[in-house]
Amino acid sequence: MRLTLADGVTVRGETGSRPGGENGVFATPDLKRRVVHSLNPNGTGTSQEYTDYVLALVGAAFTGVPPTAVQPAVPRHRSR
Repeated sequence: MRLTLADGVTVRGETGSRPGGENGVFATPDLKRRVVHSLNPNGTGTSQEYTDYVLALVGAAFTGVPPTAVQPAVPRHRSR
């Protein structure tokens, strides 16, 4: 996968998941900057929420800009 971040930095990476965990690695093409993440989702968020969270994490790691638009998934309470 290839991502171009807000500041124009392009990174390449791979992600994968199994029940109970999501992992990934991203790096600049010259391999001078790399980030590895491991996420243990609690099952309360949607797939898109987890994807947005990982993209914000990767963006912050490479650009130094903390994510502000994306927040971790908040547990939802179901009515009984």
